[in-house]
Amino acid sequence: MNEVYQHLYQVLQTRMGPNGNLSPGSRNATYTVHTTNNEWTRERRQLHRAVLEEFKAKYGDRPRDGRAVLLTAGAPGAGKGSAQANLAEWQQENSELGRALADAHGVDLKHYVPLDPDEFKVSIFEHGGLPTLDAELMALPYGRELSPSEMASLIHEESAYLQDNFEVWARSQGYNLLYDATLKNLDKNTLLLGDLGSVGYEQRVILSVEVPLEQCLAQNADRWMNGRIKHEEGDPDYAYGGRMAPEGMIKNLYAQSSTGRGHSIGRENAEKLADKGLATALITTDRGTFPTQATAPTQAAVFQQGDTRVSIAAAGRLRSTQATATQATATRTTPPAQTTAPTLPRQTPPAPGRTR
Repeated sequence: MNEVYQHLYQVLQTRMGPNGNLSPGSRNATYTVHTTNNEWTRERRQLHRAVLEEFKAKYGDRPRDGRAVLLTAGAPGAGKGSAQANLAEWQQENSELGRALADAHGVDLKHYVPLDPDEFKVSIFEHGGLPTLDAELMALPYGRELSPSEMASLIHEESAYLQDNFEVWARSQGYNLLYDATLKNLDKNTLLLGDLGSVGYEQRVILSVEVPLEQCLAQNADRWMNGRIKHEEGDPDYAYGGRMAPEGMIKNLYAQSSTGRGHSIGRENAEKLADKGLATALITTDRGTFPTQATAPTQAAVFQQGDTRVSIAAAGRLRSTQATATQATATRTTPPAQTTAPTLPRQTPPAPGRTR
């Protein structure tokens, strides 16, 4: 990264950090500006309605099997998007790895409804919902201005609120679900997977993606810089700009891990969820050099694919606590009963700091 972009990156990281004017808790955040007595304003509810209807139309033709869940784990910048692309490609290979992935997962990723807060941030931008900042706050060094993505922290709570509403609708309609998550919060994800299992989501796969901390930070910075450059060049595919996460958040995810293996807390929690039987499969990918070599789960298949080490504890090898006698005799073979989704989203925003 050259000196100009390195300086821009550090300025943005400072402004996105605690007490910064681009942080989620800032007075400029849309949660603060567009709520009264903990309810969204009328104008904002209209924007929410438009965004949610757009997402329903975009993903409404996906299969409504109501049986499969894919939950990612890993820090922002670790490469979860690339890992999903690899999973889609590798599980179709006529190879030992392909067969193992097909056995553990096997679902076409285009058959999921994605639950990704970043998608809602982009949609808020496209619907004209970004914060209105004065010229001083919009300004960056070297005569530049904030790109839409660099204001993403200011719409963090709002995008989470929209994702929650969309998730309620998608589950009520029986869609397969892809949760883009860090897996920071063990308790919330324990409840989530337990609940999904209890209502008939028979396949619950965790895709845990890890790289060493310094590599993660570098990838986070590179992703932003590449997007920023294309945004400045006027590339229409980068009207939103380059995405980045606050480095403090990334470091915290690694600091919370107690294993000493150089992973984020997402890997530790993924393994705990698997050990509890809440996942029907655990797929892990590791790139880079870690302090100690990770130990694959018991009975897991291990493969080296280029620079990526893949571990697969296939379906059936992890014991599901949801496989009660009742479920064994009443396995769902048809989509879940459909309910009518509410025409309006919930008006009460989530509590600040919500994370999964």
